[in-house]
Amino acid sequence: MKIKYFSYIAELSFKTSHSGERLFYSYGGIWSKPYIIPDQEIEKRLFKKHLWVLRIFLGALILGQPFLFIAVPNIIESPLGFILYLVGIILLHWFVNWLVFRKDLSMLSRANTRTPFPAFYRDTAKKHGIVVIVLGFLTCIGFVLLELWMIIKSEINPFIGWVSIIFIGFCSVAWGYILVLKMTMLKHPEVNDNETEA
Repeated sequence: MKIKYFSYIAELSFKTSHSGERLFYSYGGIWSKPYIIPDQEIEKRLFKKHLWVLRIFLGALILGQPFLFIAVPNIIESPLGFILYLVGIILLHWFVNWLVFRKDLSMLSRANTRTPFPAFYRDTAKKHGIVVIVLGFLTCIGFVLLELWMIIKSEINPFIGWVSIIFIGFCSVAWGYILVLKMTMLKHPEVNDNETEA
């Protein structure tokens, strides 16, 4: 079975509006007005670029962070070092996305309004199967429990641990909400059909 971990993450940035328009959420994410994708060719190009950015950037983070923390333990021992590390990662991620997508996005127009949170997550629930959603939710819960265990065992600075728990906690709530929406759709498919037609 082909592992599509990065593909699933990449697909979260592409949504369909109630009017049928395909939308792309750039590095501003759900907090920004999405870009309107005029045709499939442009969507394929954006998806391919987005997928490779995720593979390289997230792959480097997942594989490189353990070695970085061993080489520079101050990152997970000092609150200031941890905050500077987070800010640096966010700025680097924003810059990489801006560099990769600036030419494509300059030719696209934005939607008039930001997509409401319920509509954004409802589209995610429609697109993904129940197994993927459950795994996303359980993975977040697992990381929260791991951070709690590390705090209790004094394996991590409490401030850093709780910041991580809060962040992952929001992710857990999001996946939990998506799971509830998906279960509602499976139980009441007629509601899903009516929303699609609206």
